[in-house]
Amino acid sequence: MNQQPDFKSTTAVSPLRQWGRDFASFVSLLLPAILTCFTCTGKASANESAEIRIDCDQSTVSLSPHLYGLFFEDINYAADGGLYAELVQNRSFEYFSLEETHRGTIFHPLHAWNSVSRLGGRAKMSVIITNPLNDNNRHYLQLHIDQSDIVGVRNSGFDGIHLDEGARYNVSVYARLNDWTGDSKLTIQFETGNDFDCGRVVLDGADGTWKKLEGGWT
Repeated sequence: MNQQPDFKSTTAVSPLRQWGRDFASFVSLLLPAILTCFTCTGKASANESAEIRIDCDQSTVSLSPHLYGLFFEDINYAADGGLYAELVQNRSFEYFSLEETHRGTIFHPLHAWNSVSRLGGRAKMSVIITNPLNDNNRHYLQLHIDQSDIVGVRNSGFDGIHLDEGARYNVSVYARLNDWTGDSKLTIQFETGNDFDCGRVVLDGADGTWKKLEGGWT
């Protein structure tokens, strides 16, 4: 067991400690003088008045005509899920947590994603980094289908996905099939919380190599 020296138990006064005492005495004498000085200064300034004049006709600095007085901060989905047109959260499966932050381990590569299995279909999802799309997008989601029927994944967006009636929404996804001989069509479906179908896009053409599939709906 390590022992720490107890400086309180000795009666000897080191030169450093004596200096500390002398310094403390000096500070105690200096402090009232400083307070007195501040008090005197405060009394003097209290009796004085100041006048500020602003000449609005005289310009001081040049401002861009495109600069507006709007405060913007990326909180509460002001940027991601706000001005940024992307509606899918964690689309590259690269979320991760910083242990020292207040959020702890809430973020992970599958954050905002959940598996979907209906009518007897069974599948499980995982994030893979082998044979990626490219060096910049190394993470991707793999859906392993154990029992075919209606299986897929669901993204919760940024506290949901807001849809405007009459607006067009573009969909794109990079897909690849591995050891699959069934139907290769991918259906992108927009649903409410009670599974009401708001619209869907069917993407065809997926095969054994990475391919970008695109579509849209209004």
